[in-house]
Amino acid sequence: MRAIFAIPLLLAAIGLSSCEDRNAARRSALEQQVQQANQTLTVLDNDILVRQSRIDGLTKELSDENNALSQNKADVDAYLLDHKMVTIAIAAGVAGANASLDPDNEYSQDAHAIGGIMVAAAALYALAHAQEVTEVVSYLEQADIKAKQIKQSMDSTSQTLNGEQAALVADRQNASRQQGLIADLNGQIGKLQPKYWWSS
Repeated sequence: MRAIFAIPLLLAAIGLSSCEDRNAARRSALEQQVQQANQTLTVLDNDILVRQSRIDGLTKELSDENNALSQNKADVDAYLLDHKMVTIAIAAGVAGANASLDPDNEYSQDAHAIGGIMVAAAALYALAHAQEVTEVVSYLEQADIKAKQIKQSMDSTSQTLNGEQAALVADRQNASRQQGLIADLNGQIGKLQPKYWWSS
C-alpha cells in the first residue's frame, strides 16, 4: 500500500526536478547577461565621469579664452587712448603711407572711434612723431593677430566641447538603457525561481 503512494510522489519529484533543471539553465543564461550588462554599465559610468571632467576642463578653457580676448580688447583701448593723436591720424589716413590699418583688423573700428575734429592737428603730430606712428601700427597689428588666434582657439574649443556634450548625452542614454535591461533581466530571473508547494 505504501509503495502505491510512493510512486506518484516519486513521479512528482522527478517532474519538479526536471522543471527546475530547465529553469536553472535559463536562470544561469540570464544571470550571465546581467553580469555582462553590469560590466557594460560600469564602463559607461566611468566614461561619463571622464567625459564630464573633460567638459568641465573645456568649459574653463573657453571661459579663460574669452577673458583673454576681453583683456586684449581692454589693453588695446587703453593703448589707443595713450596714443590719441597718432591713433586719430592713422584712423583718418593722414599719418603717412606706411601707417594705414587693414580694414579687417579687429581694432580698426576702435581706432576710428577715437578720431574726430582733431584730424589736422593729429596729422601734424604724426609727422613730428613718425616713430610713435610705427609703434602704434605695429602694436595694433600684433593685437589683431593675438585676437584672431584667440578666436580661432575658441572656435576649436567650442567644437570639441559640443562634441563632448553630445557624447555625454549618448553615454547617459546608453547607461539608462543598460539599467533598464538589468532590471528586466532580474525580473525574468525572479519569475524563474523554483516554487514548491511547501514554500508558499
